Amino acid sequence: MRILILISLLFFFLGCKKSTNGKIFVTKFYPEIELTSVDTIVNLPSCISLALPADSSSTILLDIDKDGVNDFDITCLSWYNFVSASSPCSNYQKSIMISGLNENNFVAIEGDYFVVKAFDLDQEIEKSENWSNFAYFMKLDQGLWFSANLEGEMYVGLKFEKQFKKYYAWLYIEKIDYKIIIKSYAFRNKSGKTIKAGQTE
Repeated sequence: MRILILISLLFFFLGCKKSTNGKIFVTKFYPEIELTSVDTIVNLPSCISLALPADSSSTILLDIDKDGVNDFDITCLSWYNFVSASSPCSNYQKSIMISGLNENNFVAIEGDYFVVKAFDLDQEIEKSENWSNFAYFMKLDQGLWFSANLEGEMYVGLKFEKQFKKYYAWLYIEKIDYKIIIKSYAFRNKSGKTIKAGQTE
């Protein structure tokens, strides 16, 4: 009888052992959130199309780890900046960017430029990525040395640090022209443990 009790207790304590990988918390949006700074596309003789209004912005805040403090924002921005009289459409600038809301929140970037790295499903998001406090999905600005214009569905790698501990997350979005559609995001609550793009358990 004592042996049976000991075996039962052993199985109980083994079953209660906590996972060393932590838990993944997923947030899905129904309906999905659409974000843009563009209301109208106008066709003009001087250029293929012009996205208006000239001065507009739209922002969403994201609390990835659900602690009541926003971690990142995504902003769509349109503005007028005169750079050319002969090519008037180049004076209308556009950007869509994601930013960490403090110095400890980071976005994985592609190469040495501040362009969002698009992860494929199941691709590992880890510490060896190039990390920046901000990155662009779109950057159409005649005054800069680089441009960006990602398209389609993609996963974005995120990292945030709290009390000297690092946590990894993914954000699933779709970009269509001047619009960002936010579909879902997730983070792993175990410090230092990586996460795969789209991973939910």
